[in-house]
Amino acid sequence: MVIDKQQLLQKHPDIKDFLDLKPTLWLNPHALSNNQIWQHEQFTIEDIEAADADLHRYAPLLEKVFPETVKTHGIIESPLVAADKMGQVLATKQNFNGHLLVKLDSELSVAGSIKARGGMYEVLKFAEKLALENGIIEDKADDYTKLASPNAR
Repeated sequence: MVIDKQQLLQKHPDIKDFLDLKPTLWLNPHALSNNQIWQHEQFTIEDIEAADADLHRYAPLLEKVFPETVKTHGIIESPLVAADKMGQVLATKQNFNGHLLVKLDSELSVAGSIKARGGMYEVLKFAEKLALENGIIEDKADDYTKLASPNAR
């Protein structure tokens, strides 16, 4: 399929720089703000606390299946490191007065990214549902390492 550049530009003039291979920043005009997303999704602190409880419940399973999580006891979180030099630069240029930390999602064990960790969470939620429905685990207080057993597979 051949696309005519002029027709494309008539329909979407905001992509001219992109088509001319110039550095381009495109902001989605339909993107929702964080406040709109929170209002739309209706997340509550209880939802966040429930997800945290889920992840802690899955931790023994993750520790068993992914040995690289042994040192974090099966919790998959990005490390935080001090960025003191950057904080000093901000202090002189931006009137920054605080302790600056950088969240190293690049060092996230097992998943490799926050988005992938969210995907793993969804898979674990589904596995939990199936395991409960099929008697592999009795309830949410049961031993989730049973999900690594040949019977669960």
